[in-house]
Amino acid sequence: MPADALLEVRGVSCGYGETTIVRNAELTVGAGETLCLVGPNGHGKSTLLRAITGLLPLSAGEVRFGGERIDGRAAEQLTELGIVHIPQGDHLFPDLTVEENLLMGAFPKGAWKDRGTALDEVFARFPKLKDRRRQRARTLSGGERRMVAIGRGLMRQPRLLVIDEPSLGLAPVIVESVYEIIAGVAAQRTTSILLVEENFTHVEEVADRVSVLEMGRIVRTGLPAELADDAAVTQSYLGALPS
Repeated sequence: MPADALLEVRGVSCGYGETTIVRNAELTVGAGETLCLVGPNGHGKSTLLRAITGLLPLSAGEVRFGGERIDGRAAEQLTELGIVHIPQGDHLFPDLTVEENLLMGAFPKGAWKDRGTALDEVFARFPKLKDRRRQRARTLSGGERRMVAIGRGLMRQPRLLVIDEPSLGLAPVIVESVYEIIAGVAAQRTTSILLVEENFTHVEEVADRVSVLEMGRIVRTGLPAELADDAAVTQSYLGALPS
């Protein structure tokens, strides 16, 4: 466990109705660290993220952020603490412009006063979005919409950025661009990142550590190189790796 843990998930179980999906999950994300959560599709990765960010109640365990227990709080309260969740898909407002969608990310009290600076920083990371700032979101390509979703999350200037499968449904060349942005954020070490991915292709580029989730349980945590060199782990949980 990192000595300067920002996020601590302790013995968390959760699910939907009477069905438990995640069982006794334990993970930590250090200050400025990027932790990737990988594993087979349908085994609880998104469910765990929803529990961490206040979108799903826990049936057991606790979540701590900056040493403070936060489980049981509403998602909007966690956003005020600096926790930003970018879910699967885009979830944009289709009839708002790119700029208007981005500004929606600055509505928490602590972010609105700095929205101009944050917007300039997002446009510096995503020059294409600056060119399309007056364009309605529904007219964008899939990759551009994903950029807006990530940019909107960065508008909050988060302490913890939770990203669920940013590569989902995108062409490989667009995935490369998205991961370049994530790697840039990770390299600054000012924002912790908890990232879910279903495959391992880009994880090694951005992750400090990797946790493997299988059947709702964290079964392994280690350095990316350690997991990539473990044949049993790669065959069972990570899928084919690039040669």
